[in-house]
Amino acid sequence: MSKIGNSEAGSGIILAIIAVVCVSISFIQTALGYESLAGPIFTWLFSFIISAFMLLTNFRLRGALQKGAAVAGILAFYGIIAFFSFAGNFNAFYSQFMKDELFEKDLRNYETQIPAIQQRALQAVRGTNNAKEVEMKVNQLKRSLESQILDPENTGFGERAQEVLQEIESILGTQLTRYEGDSKAIASKMNIQIEQVLQAKLAVLTKDSDVVLKKINAKAEEVMPVIREALLPANIAAQGRNALDLADNAYNTIGEMTRGFESSFAFEPIKTEQLQVGKISHSFQSAFVKMENPQATLIATLASLAVDFLVPIFLLLTVGRVYERNSSAPKVQARNRRREVEVI
Repeated sequence: MSKIGNSEAGSGIILAIIAVVCVSISFIQTALGYESLAGPIFTWLFSFIISAFMLLTNFRLRGALQKGAAVAGILAFYGIIAFFSFAGNFNAFYSQFMKDELFEKDLRNYETQIPAIQQRALQAVRGTNNAKEVEMKVNQLKRSLESQILDPENTGFGERAQEVLQEIESILGTQLTRYEGDSKAIASKMNIQIEQVLQAKLAVLTKDSDVVLKKINAKAEEVMPVIREALLPANIAAQGRNALDLADNAYNTIGEMTRGFESSFAFEPIKTEQLQVGKISHSFQSAFVKMENPQATLIATLASLAVDFLVPIFLLLTVGRVYERNSSAPKVQARNRRREVEVI
């Protein structure tokens, strides 16, 4: 067997090994990269079709190079297919490299954010529980009402007494009965009625705030051990996503409960971006927009390009050179014969 034949056979074996390894990796990574977009069944089928096209195109490229035919069109078609493969490959590689780091980053934030919003919520609820303020205000108005009812110049429910009574009703949130008869009897009955409604109002205020306070503390105490457990190096990969989901829920629940009790409570619901880890849009935004880890971006990019373009590069560097040597051999032999003739 000639040296050229041995060279072609050797390069063919190496090509087959490289092609199988690269296409297999690309097939798996592409499927994993698109899985969050369309579900497992469709993405694995899509990945199989893409990988099959790439493998067949590489064989066409090899054949064209062996014949010395133009390969620009084949390479352009391969580039289009590789574009879709690259997106899935990059998402899979980048997510695998960055998942633990991104989970840990957000969990560390929640480790401080949840206790912070818990304290703000407790302060807001306690500040809104204005039972003492309501009691003081109503008692003050109650004395004023009694004074107006007993006023010798305008006994009973005069204009001023009606104004005071309406203000009391506004605070207590209920309409009070207007009694008739002797002014002293009216004043006494109104005092008893107002005191009864006031005590009921104070009981509701205290009970509502106590319930909210307990729920806030319970939600925070429920999620904090989960976050600390997930932050252990051995657990971050397996428990990170679930812990982030629970932390999101706890943070937003505390905020919503507090704002429901006190409408002026400053709170914006949040949804951690790291729950989107594994999605193509998140990977490209994290890598190329936010540039959270340039080293991981570079590694993922090179790995994605390698599994898709190593085979065609190998073909161009080996099969193409073999063709050049084969095509140039007759010309060299012809020149040598001419030189022999001239010498003779």
